[in-house]
Amino acid sequence: MVSRSAMSTPKTQSGDGPPTAKPKAVLSLDLSGDYDSDSAPLPSVTGTRSCRHSVSSCTDVTSEKTPLLAPPRPEPCGGSADPASAAPSGGRCSSHLGLLLALFAAFCSSLVNALVKGLSSVDPAALSAFRFAILLVPAMAVAIRRGTSIFPRGRRRTMLVRSVLGTAGLVLKFYAMRLMPLADASVIVLSVPVFVAVFARLWLKEPFTWVNALTIAGTLAGIVLIVRPPFLFGGGTGEGYSAVGPVLACTATVVTSITYVSLRQLRDVHYSATVSVFSLTAVPLSVIVWLTVGDRSLPTTALPWLLVLAVGVLSFLVQMCFTKACQLELAGPVAVARTTDILYAVVWQVVWFDQVPGMYSFIGMALVVISVLLVAARKWYEARHSQQKKPTEGD
Repeated sequence: MVSRSAMSTPKTQSGDGPPTAKPKAVLSLDLSGDYDSDSAPLPSVTGTRSCRHSVSSCTDVTSEKTPLLAPPRPEPCGGSADPASAAPSGGRCSSHLGLLLALFAAFCSSLVNALVKGLSSVDPAALSAFRFAILLVPAMAVAIRRGTSIFPRGRRRTMLVRSVLGTAGLVLKFYAMRLMPLADASVIVLSVPVFVAVFARLWLKEPFTWVNALTIAGTLAGIVLIVRPPFLFGGGTGEGYSAVGPVLACTATVVTSITYVSLRQLRDVHYSATVSVFSLTAVPLSVIVWLTVGDRSLPTTALPWLLVLAVGVLSFLVQMCFTKACQLELAGPVAVARTTDILYAVVWQVVWFDQVPGMYSFIGMALVVISVLLVAARKWYEARHSQQKKPTEGD
């Protein structure tokens, strides 16, 4: 006869010691990353599981020999559990929420660009300073609450370089928005991911494929059609604006591409630290640019100040929504949703600024958008292909 105490003993008990239950593995996600430079960071994974850039190396700390994928769990939306392309979703399909957040973030980003162009009473460099001052408040609050060191050892030089380059890219982008049509400037800045491959090859020794070469050629062709330099097309530049705006937009694209590369070395730093250092660096640098080359006058009515506040709040929403979208959905669909920023920019340009893009601008926009989508599709394919090739431990 089996006693009641023996019947109640868990199966995980071994030996004569007290019964012990195997602890449940907990996987928590922190909002990581910084979208001030429109980056797409990896979600930061913390908890009792540790992931080291590949599914096959994800293990439960209760047993280093126990793979994360045993027993099998439902895959997140899109069929990939690779943390480089999607964060775990606990077996629930979250693709609709992720895409909605990405679309909302693109909408807010287009509103920020429209406000930057329309706030003629505030110099772009001053607007950049106010924007970062507003972003600094929630970032510091999160860092203090978590006890995060905002200037961790071993990352300080990279964080400073990233902050200075990011500030330069954003200020140049704001001035370009003011000096050329909104849609044209937006599509040039959107091409940043295409040029990241060049600097990643130079500094990180990452592979450079024919797809990268094709997308760069398509992007450059699109930019030429948008800008329409006089030595190729004759007459004026673009839709009758000077060449200063396109030069600033292209320079901002190159600088921001370099910032992307530096961000890859800060993936283990919490977003509250990167945003805090970025803001603390950007505020004084933006003020220096404003006092040196900008218009030192400030608005005297309440409405412009409310719009400045809206720029800061919307920028914070863009960061949070894009970060959460990358945690819930694969990078490919998020990149597709991100390109809707161009559609919004065309609408704002026509409705608010009474500027209708010409045929060449539309063709150039199409070339740039297709190039960006090709880059996203290639990354998505590589993530899925590498995931299928990795054998599951224990098979």
